[in-house]
Amino acid sequence: MANRTDFQHRSQTDPKLSFVVNGQYELGELLGISAMGSVHRAKHVTEGEEVAIRILTPNLAFDPRVRHRFEDEALHVAGLRHPNCAALLDFGYDSNADLLYLVFDYVDGVQLSRFLGQAVPLHGALNVVLQVASSLDHAHSQGVLHRDLKPANIMLEVSERGDRTCVLDFGLAHLFEEISERSEGFPLTEDGEVYGSPAYMSPEQCRGELDVGPSSDVYSLGCIAFALIESHLPFEGSNIQALVEAQQHDPVPPLLTPGVPFDVADLVVRMLAKEPEDRPTAAEVVTALEEHVHSDVSLGFALGKDDRRDLEAEESSVEEVDVS
Repeated sequence: MANRTDFQHRSQTDPKLSFVVNGQYELGELLGISAMGSVHRAKHVTEGEEVAIRILTPNLAFDPRVRHRFEDEALHVAGLRHPNCAALLDFGYDSNADLLYLVFDYVDGVQLSRFLGQAVPLHGALNVVLQVASSLDHAHSQGVLHRDLKPANIMLEVSERGDRTCVLDFGLAHLFEEISERSEGFPLTEDGEVYGSPAYMSPEQCRGELDVGPSSDVYSLGCIAFALIESHLPFEGSNIQALVEAQQHDPVPPLLTPGVPFDVADLVVRMLAKEPEDRPTAAEVVTALEEHVHSDVSLGFALGKDDRRDLEAEESSVEEVDVS
């Protein structure tokens, strides 16, 4: 039997760890680590399919109640099938290594977070927001929320088949919240804080409300839309507490970038409304942006092969990459 402690420690520190999960997935390079666990590039040993596999944080797999809840939540997320969602292909429990894992489509792209703070073409920004909104509309129609939407969870993929925006980790924040409740004495973060990225959290999330709705995801997308168009976040703070207060109380700043259509600026402001009921739905965001984005227009981001290779080299030199 594999040594669980040794494997789980090495899985988060060794970028070239050789291991086959549950006899099916041979781990490749380490893509990132977070409080949720580690993410690796992997390959199915018989089919040769390239995938991304998330190995959950230690101390979760030992409890049968946690494993049962994990399976229920993962099965719910596995129902998502949309061009702009990274599909959950498989999940399970490896009894030999005593670990829980999730297998996703491998997306060969670049994180949207790389382009924050840069001037990006307006049509590219709107195209990204439209595609993400379309993925949210699909997920919400299936009863799945993202709950941690941020640029690090959005990949930009350019290929001969066309440009694509792909959202990662749908439903995982809720999954980990749920199984954390079952994992007595083992909070998912060392300091006991809830998951979330304050720069993109809705006011209701900042207040600590757990029963948030689809409009919370729309708010997060509004923060992303504002940042792409204006090259800075709508709300900022000198520390996390100040940022959380700003999300809850500060008015939405105006969009000042020249050339932004009035209805687009109005849409972004409404997405950032403090009250959930004042925000548009994801479907309404899609409808509003379809008037401004043509499906045959590229994302407008510089994502050539050399550009992607440079980024991968940068990431491989970082010991800890947050992909939660």
